[in-house]
Amino acid sequence: MNADVFAEKWEQIRDEVQEQWSRLTDADLKEIQGQMSRLVRLLQERYDYSRERVEREVGSFLARFDNGFKPTGTLSKATDMISETVAGTSAKAREAAATVRETMEEASTQVRETTDTLRNTAQDVPAQARETVSAYPWQAIVAALFLGFIVGLLFQPGRRKDS
Repeated sequence: MNADVFAEKWEQIRDEVQEQWSRLTDADLKEIQGQMSRLVRLLQERYDYSRERVEREVGSFLARFDNGFKPTGTLSKATDMISETVAGTSAKAREAAATVRETMEEASTQVRETTDTLRNTAQDVPAQARETVSAYPWQAIVAALFLGFIVGLLFQPGRRKDS
């Protein structure tokens, strides 16, 4: 990573820098202000390392960032955990939606089949009634008279209503 990219991404990696080199103070981080040369100088002072060693460590540290700037430290782990949770939740939501959709389609099919069965049965009732009356005419007459008598009793004009 060159110094220009480091400067542009300083705010994104600042916490990772402090986590990596805990001897750097908040004042040091403010002083660095995204300048790699200041980081190198302050690391030399705080850790008493040679310039070459600091440059190697800084290079290794910055190499941990893939895709330009995806940290691989604690921040990255938290980001990955959140991403995995969101992805898992999204997958479960899609599965639940598919299950609901399948259940609704099955229910719709059952309602349609039941409606068709009832319609067919209702259409068959008059034909079945004709067949029954034709096969048992005297029983049909007696049943009709009995039914008429019961209906007449229920709806006779002088009948009192109990409150």
